[in-house]
Amino acid sequence: MRGHIVTLPFTTEPVTIYFLSDLHLGARDVDMDAIKNTVNLIKNTPNAYWFGLGDYGDFIPMTDKRFDIRLINENEIENFQNDIAYIGDWYIRLIDKYLSPIKEQCLFLVLGNHETVFMDRTGYNITGKLSELFNVEVAEYEAFVRLRFVEGQRTRSHITFYLNHGYGGGKTVGSQINRVEELAKFYEADVYAMGHNHKVGVSKGHVTRLTIGGNIERRTTMFVSVGGFKLGKDSNATTYETRGGMEARDGIAWIKLYLKRMGGDGNGRYEIEGSIR
Repeated sequence: MRGHIVTLPFTTEPVTIYFLSDLHLGARDVDMDAIKNTVNLIKNTPNAYWFGLGDYGDFIPMTDKRFDIRLINENEIENFQNDIAYIGDWYIRLIDKYLSPIKEQCLFLVLGNHETVFMDRTGYNITGKLSELFNVEVAEYEAFVRLRFVEGQRTRSHITFYLNHGYGGGKTVGSQINRVEELAKFYEADVYAMGHNHKVGVSKGHVTRLTIGGNIERRTTMFVSVGGFKLGKDSNATTYETRGGMEARDGIAWIKLYLKRMGGDGNGRYEIEGSIR
């Protein structure tokens, strides 16, 4: 893992950061209306950007025990059958098809377990394909990303994110939020975000610290369980969510930043709030 810097223009207007994870495009049991509505929401929100936290496509090859032709999206099934030898390209085209309206607002992408397993088993370069498609850096599974807001040649504000696709299978929002909050034991950031569990939730914390200038700062931290778009139920076949007793998707999460010009000791960088839908 390494750190990444993304530079954006400083503004006094609110900046909204959305988190997209676990779209599983190509699977039949996906809430496509919710994906389209979310893309429209991001596209039409002023000063809006988004991070991707993995599992953009279902990326299950035919050699995988989870593969079930009955669970392929019925609206794409013909294309899938005609392009079976190039299944990786098929998934990339689906991602492009549905996320192209918000390409320019993408800040950074983290790969999920579906992408990493697919690459391990097929040698297909998803990292390179997504980086080219969205013109952003792509990391496997986790990353530190600092957003640096500049005015002319000067950095006016900054905020650090720790992004992790996620792990484990807790079945409640509380268990997932606890898992995100535990990241603060090992990683220092302003916002912690995790996907994988398809649960959506936001919690707020505070850290009190001594600045370089000797002042006391009470800094807000946000913990985000990103949510997902997989319904987990289908009449054609039994999904692995059904077998595991997992619930259907329940929304998306975002944070809103109110930037402040940074003082000499690093104080007053931003105010922050979080929300879900």
